[in-house]
Amino acid sequence: MKTYKIVRYDDRERKLEFTFNAISDFEITTGLSLVDMSGNKMGFSTLRAIIWAGLKEDDETLTIKTTGEMLQKALQTGKITLADLGKDITDALIASGILKAKKSKEDKTEGNA
Repeated sequence: MKTYKIVRYDDRERKLEFTFNAISDFEITTGLSLVDMSGNKMGFSTLRAIIWAGLKEDDETLTIKTTGEMLQKALQTGKITLADLGKDITDALIASGILKAKKSKEDKTEGNA
């Protein structure tokens, strides 16, 4: 079972993986708790920091600044949108087991049959 999402923000595929250490690094760096953020809108610095934390498990040479530069280029060239980044984060958090996938209406009604 995969615990990450493959993303491509530059010239290579990367693993976006939210391990316990990655989430801890995000929280230490930003002073924000990932648990407290659920359902809240993210600013650019928070978005950059959470992507950095998830990518650095795959590439320890990444810094927050280089992550921001990579995301800027990807946005400018149309490789990604802000909505794509949000979906990538959600998908990777679900893959890690941190978030539970929302059940579809069909899944909910099947339990009532």
